Amino acid sequence: MWILWIILGIAVVIVIGTIVNNKGGVIPDDKIGLTNSKTNKQSKQTSKDKKPPKFNNEMSVYQMVSKIENIRDLKTLENKAESLALKFFNTNNEEYDILSKKYTEAYELGASKTFKFQFIPNYETDTPLEILKQSYRIVDSKDLLFNNIQNIDKYGSWDEYKGNDLLHDTLKDIVEPKPDYWESAIKFRQIKESDKPINEKKEAFLKLIHSDESFRDNFFSDSAEELEEDLKKYLRFS
Repeated sequence: MWILWIILGIAVVIVIGTIVNNKGGVIPDDKIGLTNSKTNKQSKQTSKDKKPPKFNNEMSVYQMVSKIENIRDLKTLENKAESLALKFFNTNNEEYDILSKKYTEAYELGASKTFKFQFIPNYETDTPLEILKQSYRIVDSKDLLFNNIQNIDKYGSWDEYKGNDLLHDTLKDIVEPKPDYWESAIKFRQIKESDKPINEKKEAFLKLIHSDESFRDNFFSDSAEELEEDLKKYLRFS
């Protein structure tokens, strides 16, 4: 009889152990490798996603300024300078004061950098189509697109937009807008530089000029005779 009780006791211990393993959070041996693998993958992913800060305390002012690429970078420097200044105020630790002044200097130099260019033409009806297509475009300072267009500077000038200009205003609020007649100005040159016969060009010119009051008022006479003379001039060199 006592042997039966021993066997029953062992069975109870085994059942309790199984329950603890499965419900009490103990991971079975055959699952440990899978769990560790999943943890390692998550750790690697977190490490991969986390990028080092663009600016750090060991950088010189010049190094910081050279890394400024956009307004977000400028604001990062500004926030860092303010944070360090507050730490200096609270602790009177001169190291914070030195660092704050370094970030502030980098921010001020960065704010004077040119971030964008816009070409503003001195438009006339004989301005080439190639120039018109590049006019009023916003060009990134590192793009240097305007260097690809020969003699573009003689047709207008470049407006520069520095960090200071863009810190408190959006680009679209401060750039020069295209004039009302701009679409007609481009169409005019497309007609002028096309291979159409002279009579077709004249008809297209007249239709365009009469369809856009702003274009007509800025560049053509109300007199039919003078308009005819103007058209002869454009058609003569077609």
